[in-house]
Amino acid sequence: MELEEDGDLRLPDDAPRLCSVTVSGGTPDAWLRFSASRKSRVKASLSESVNCFCCQLYDWLIEVDSKIETGGHTANAFAPLVKEVIAYDLTPQMLEAASRFIEGNGHKNVTFVQGDAEALPFESETFDYVTCRLAAHHFPRVDLFIQESYRVLKRDGYLLLIDNVAPEREELDQFYNGIEKERDHTHHRAWKKSEWIRFLEEEGFLIEVMIRYEKRFHFPDWCDRVQLSSPERESLTQKILSAAPFIKGYFNVEIVDHQVIGFTAESVLIKAKKGGKNPSQI
Repeated sequence: MELEEDGDLRLPDDAPRLCSVTVSGGTPDAWLRFSASRKSRVKASLSESVNCFCCQLYDWLIEVDSKIETGGHTANAFAPLVKEVIAYDLTPQMLEAASRFIEGNGHKNVTFVQGDAEALPFESETFDYVTCRLAAHHFPRVDLFIQESYRVLKRDGYLLLIDNVAPEREELDQFYNGIEKERDHTHHRAWKKSEWIRFLEEEGFLIEVMIRYEKRFHFPDWCDRVQLSSPERESLTQKILSAAPFIKGYFNVEIVDHQVIGFTAESVLIKAKKGGKNPSQI
């Protein structure tokens, strides 16, 4: 991996291929804000292989910017670092928005494909990486998404995933998924950390990294992003206000004058490697 005279990357012919899987359902957060600092980080990493650099890049993805209201940020982030990106989403509207954003940034190695994350229309062992950011909680059959990710990855390829997760304790799980579902009908389930470990390992993935981090939600913005009506917002407010004290304490719910100001949930970043054999095929 080398730098052109203008400071941009010149990638080798065998640079990785990446599939970025998303889903429409509320306003997407951005994984990464590109700026001049990106090039300085790239220059500092030229001694690394492309694969190692992508792993480093993934560490940055925790820095979420929830103010950007377009799609395609994952594909946009990886486009300068890999040979080819497939941006994959269920709806044409999201793909159109992503296309305007990514192509507007000058990236020409991104192809936009519409389809279901539970039935990827690609040949087996096609991709070096599959990424999925804040989307899996919308999938009715997350097991099929994991199976399909395993199938389309090359051996030793990586699934890179970020998603909101539910606490392990059942009452907290029910509360969190309950308010998410009431807020957004496309929400299916935020899985527990233990469930993600089981799902991935049962399919044959080897989890190399799992990082848990807290995520603060500003309640008015959280409601505005899915355009809740006043009655819907009031219903959700009352559900949170009436929760048991230990639940409000766990989620650090902030209440001022009987109004919910915010709460804290959690997300995980997972880096999982495709192993040599799928246990279901042994």
